[in-house]
Amino acid sequence: MLSQKSVSNIKNLNHRSTLESYAQAADALGVPTWVMLIHRLDVALLEAPALHRFVRLVEDYMRCTPEQREFVEKMAAGYAGLNKKA
Repeated sequence: MLSQKSVSNIKNLNHRSTLESYAQAADALGVPTWVMLIHRLDVALLEAPALHRFVRLVEDYMRCTPEQREFVEKMAAGYAGLNKKA
């Protein structure tokens, strides 16, 4: 069981948070532990259905070959550039 102090440490990015605490919080949320380790993660991404889309997106990206990742990164950069002009 994750204590209230551990939850507070994670929420406040306190250095006393352990990987085990992050893993327990991730388990409680039903997400992989790596999600809890993302710096400045938008809290809205932790709410369903956005959470499941986010996890799937990252996991799919990680399965890509280096060439596929390069293509995805170029597409994302181009899309981000289009959004800035709008």
